[in-house]
Amino acid sequence: MKQIFFFLSFALWTLSFIIRLSVHIEPVVNDNGGRTNKVVENIIEAADNNDDVRTFELIFINNIKGCAINVLGGVLLSVATIVNLLINGLAAADVFRSTCDAGFSLSTMLKATLPHSFELVGFWLSGTVGFMITWQMIRFMTGKEAFSMLVLKQMGTLLFVTVIIILCAAYVEAYISMNIMK
Repeated sequence: MKQIFFFLSFALWTLSFIIRLSVHIEPVVNDNGGRTNKVVENIIEAADNNDDVRTFELIFINNIKGCAINVLGGVLLSVATIVNLLINGLAAADVFRSTCDAGFSLSTMLKATLPHSFELVGFWLSGTVGFMITWQMIRFMTGKEAFSMLVLKQMGTLLFVTVIIILCAAYVEAYISMNIMK
């Protein structure tokens, strides 16, 4: 069952990514004077100051929060998980499109993003756990066996692997990908 939930996480993210790349929509002017969001500003500032440790911390915290939303969304019957996967796919496509529009070549973008792109697997795994929680809640509500020790161990293992992947990807992004972009 977890393979189906992983595929669902992957498909939702990928679908929103592809749709956003296919449809050219001008960015909506935000109410913060056209600035990027504060998290991105802080990451860029830390990278510009060559503070790799701070860059790593900010990237890790940001990415683990996204994973936490996916997991905890399982308690809300995966509504938050689905929305988060879709929004993350849209946001990734926006970054990709903005970078293209700024004149960067595809090879430059891939050099900067491919080293840490395995973080997406961690993000999709966290979505998998969110869907597993929802499935177990539905089983419980319908009087079927739910949250067995096996399922709890599987979720725990997936969460552990997710944290390790996000941790490693944040390290690669801060210490390798950011330096490629300089």
